Amino acid sequence: MSLLIHATEDLGKVLKALQNIFPANYAEKIEVTTRELQGYYKNPITLLETCIKERGGIAVFLKELFQRLEAEDRAVLSSEFGMHVDSKAFLYIRLDKQEAFCNRIKLCFIDPIHIQVKLNYIPRTLEELEANL
Repeated sequence: MSLLIHATEDLGKVLKALQNIFPANYAEKIEVTTRELQGYYKNPITLLETCIKERGGIAVFLKELFQRLEAEDRAVLSSEFGMHVDSKAFLYIRLDKQEAFCNRIKLCFIDPIHIQVKLNYIPRTLEELEANL
């Protein structure tokens, strides 16, 4: 999982948004690494990255994530599912940072929290993935 923090954003609030997308029992366990980057106009940008290493943690994370998605976003993810899974069985989802800060899970494509999950197989539908989790 990764996200960018721009100079105008509050690090504490962005970290809170990141923690809010994890199940409650995982939020305290996540380890976040940071890298300082430079934007196109030489503005400072911080890259935050984290991953779930605990066995079975990905399934728990995805189940809760899908359950917390609003009906509209579930429908979008379901209808566009093929665009979110690549030929190497990686699932890609982008979530809204502002909504995550408010403890809501919403899809977003502008300045999102990037989620990349390596799956054991290539699912054809969201329903198939959920059934196999």
